[in-house]
Amino acid sequence: SREEKNLTPEHAARINGIRRQFDSKLNELLKAGCRSGDFSIPDTRLATFAIGAIGTWVQVWFKPTGRYDARTTAAGLTDLVMTMVNAKLPSPD
Repeated sequence: SREEKNLTPEHAARINGIRRQFDSKLNELLKAGCRSGDFSIPDTRLATFAIGAIGTWVQVWFKPTGRYDARTTAAGLTDLVMTMVNAKLPSPD
């Protein structure tokens, strides 16, 4: 990534390892959601990359004084991800 060019090789390797762990855990979570019927995702690996990008790039464009406040941003991104995974949401009672 862009930031890694400023890291020592050791730190870059550590960050990459953490990123791989995150991606693996997220992919397993998405697969489990598909198995349980809570999600319907044609390609969990692609969804993993897309969701990870949403989570890591928000820091690039989000500004607390910008068009969207933190609560609106969090709710909007959550809705986008839930739509992306075709989440089966419980009926509000």
